[in-house]
Amino acid sequence: MLLQKTITGKMEVRGVHSPLTSYYITIHGGFPLSSNDNKLFKIKQVFEKAALENKDKQLIIDCVEEPMLFGSRDKSKLWFDILHDLSKHFQIPEENIVFLTSNIYSTDSYNKWCNKNLIDKKIKVYNQPKSLWLERLFLNGCSYLEKEETKHVSMFVGRPTLHRNFVLQWYLKNIVNTPRIEKMITSFFYENFDVPDDWNLTNEQKNYFNSLTKNVENIVRTSNIWLGETDEFKNSFSSCLFNFNIDYHEAEDFYSFEDYKEFKNKNDWWKEDVLSEKLFRSIIYKRPFIRFGMPNGLKVLRSWGFKTFDGILFDESYDDIDDSFERIDHILNQVTTYLDMPFNSLKEKVYSEEVQEVLDHNYNLAYKIYNEKEEVVNV
Repeated sequence: MLLQKTITGKMEVRGVHSPLTSYYITIHGGFPLSSNDNKLFKIKQVFEKAALENKDKQLIIDCVEEPMLFGSRDKSKLWFDILHDLSKHFQIPEENIVFLTSNIYSTDSYNKWCNKNLIDKKIKVYNQPKSLWLERLFLNGCSYLEKEETKHVSMFVGRPTLHRNFVLQWYLKNIVNTPRIEKMITSFFYENFDVPDDWNLTNEQKNYFNSLTKNVENIVRTSNIWLGETDEFKNSFSSCLFNFNIDYHEAEDFYSFEDYKEFKNKNDWWKEDVLSEKLFRSIIYKRPFIRFGMPNGLKVLRSWGFKTFDGILFDESYDDIDDSFERIDHILNQVTTYLDMPFNSLKEKVYSEEVQEVLDHNYNLAYKIYNEKEEVVNV
């Protein structure tokens, strides 16, 4: 038995997911097979409830906050494996299972995975990132704040990952103990992180980082800036001329780029990217952004009707570069160039008619998408 006892507690229902036609559960990130808050148990709970009450209802697993392809840290089990195994165990028809994710390539990746594994009966896999992030941001009070800028760039860094660590190295080696540091607003959600020896930092650079991440007051401040639409966050974000947006990367949940590349080469069906809340914050706050994520993310954003800043503020050819190291070098060179530019010269570029037209267009489109909710999957 997957469950030791029957649990038929009330399930959460959100938005268009009616309890009359569906069972619904939200999973907030993490690996269901190796997480402290027993996500797998919660998933089994809703499967058992459906098996006991009504197998003809839709069974919705909402995992849109994180792409989370993998069910465990050792990558031995995929979300797709988990859902198909539970479908078989509880005899829930695959076509009644809906998996919602923020991975913009999830539907295509799932279909390719099914073809590779000769699976005919498929669950329904959807992504709805725009509606998710915009709804959350607007409901949490994210709104444009007209404010006089005093800094060049904002850079809000989340939890430690391979690609964020690369940015952190650049920051410690090229920003700390230079005049550039006064031109940025940054936050690091890096509590209890030890800088690797092979980063070859000076003692000054190490001490600076430790003062940010091991001092309780700084940790609290960083957490508050990062986690909510607080007045401090709004003021920080809005006081910068542009945002260095460090977004999702496929390598996030691997221990090394070598492990990531090895898995990628063996699994050509797999493709992930998330245009996350960090990007949509820039749009709502009317701030230009340069994005470090997976390649072609800006193309996807433009396909949704948004505009970007190629040729009028940034050189966005980085979006075409497949190699992660070449792509981030291209981006960091631009960020560094703008940090070294006189503030008024950069401000003149940002307040050009072309850039402001893009900012206004994106802001209005974000509100239109939020209000019309055309993307929300009606299940």
